[in-house]
Amino acid sequence: MNLQRIAIILLFAGATAFAFAGCSGGGDEPNAEASTGTAAKTSVQASKADDHAGHDHDHAGHDHDHDHAGHDHDHDHADHDHDQGSDVVGDKGTTTAVATNVRRERSTPLERKSGGASIEFDELAHVFGKMYEGESRAWKFYFTNVGDEPLVISRVKTTCGCTVPSKPEEPIQPGESGAIEVAFNSAKKVGDQKKDISVFTNDPEKPMLKLRVEANVVRQFWIDPPRILLGNLTRSQTIEPKSVKIRWADEVDVKINEIQPSDPSISVTQQPFEDSTGKGMQLDIEFGKVSDLVQNQRSGVPMQRVNASIVVTTNNKQFPRENIVISGAVIPEVTLRPRVLSFGVLAKNAKPIQKKIILTSAPDFEMLPPTVESELDYLDFEIRTIRAGTQYQIVATLDPSKAEEGQFRESIVIRTNSEEYAENEIPAFGKIK
Repeated sequence: MNLQRIAIILLFAGATAFAFAGCSGGGDEPNAEASTGTAAKTSVQASKADDHAGHDHDHAGHDHDHDHAGHDHDHDHADHDHDQGSDVVGDKGTTTAVATNVRRERSTPLERKSGGASIEFDELAHVFGKMYEGESRAWKFYFTNVGDEPLVISRVKTTCGCTVPSKPEEPIQPGESGAIEVAFNSAKKVGDQKKDISVFTNDPEKPMLKLRVEANVVRQFWIDPPRILLGNLTRSQTIEPKSVKIRWADEVDVKINEIQPSDPSISVTQQPFEDSTGKGMQLDIEFGKVSDLVQNQRSGVPMQRVNASIVVTTNNKQFPRENIVISGAVIPEVTLRPRVLSFGVLAKNAKPIQKKIILTSAPDFEMLPPTVESELDYLDFEIRTIRAGTQYQIVATLDPSKAEEGQFRESIVIRTNSEEYAENEIPAFGKIK
């Protein structure tokens, strides 16, 4: 083989990689961080160049059918290196993977074809097997042009819309080979994962081929539940204790260093546990009254929401700090509607006019019948029960014939058994002519 022939082989045998940040076929959010490094930058640049050339990289509406009917998935895996790829693990489980599988010589030569370009992959699918959430694995899919014309890979894309594909920019000459590298990032992916990669070529018999990578992603470290939702609360209400379980896999070394609530009214005790799902640490959380929790420690001004957290620090570099969010809405124990009584302009000989005020209690507060006081002797009040303990109606009746002519403006006082809304002033105004 002469030197020119060797140079041609070396030129077209290089592998072209693209970063594949996996997304769940069930609609997982595409937040997985793409693999970094020179290879990833080259992949992004190649993708942009392809997009400017007029290729459609919009993944909306792509085929999510994972049926590989028509493609032979029964490959001789004895001819391939099944190294899962090297993993570089960083903080919080982020990873960068580089494929290390090397193409092995085939036991039988590929059959050459005539009538144009013809792509032949050594395999169409690869199973990574068990992976921890946050790990990344990579694999090279090797192929050969067994046709008699140059092979052009026009597009490489995925079905899930969360990858940046690249493709060989130069034609693959007859008899020459190449590779497509797939890097799967399992961040925020749990369970069985199946990801497809579509390869579009000028092969007249196989213009589109699908590659697939599969993995079973298991969690390393997680909090159950990840956040505590308290719902609607009143200020005098005592919040029920809550429990949170911090879990980790048997193979993971985790030690809880510190548990720090954001509010002094929150107390946390911890105890180890082990059950059928694994082992970990249970946090038992006590809150006290809502009024203590919502009192802003800086300004002393009561807040209308519960916004607190519990910070858990560990000895594990992948999960050094986790945050348990605590949230809820503060609602009044008693609401009054309307908050003003406007009687308008009335003739002195007009008939008595009525206005109504509705008092409603919060779900966990039992309200007693209210009382009403007013200095207006021409204003009478009647307390009606709509639902005992929950809702009452105050009917205010104004008799113009008993009032003096001119404008009036006074406040009526409505008292309830709510500590927060014990005394409520309602303006009452109008004009008698």
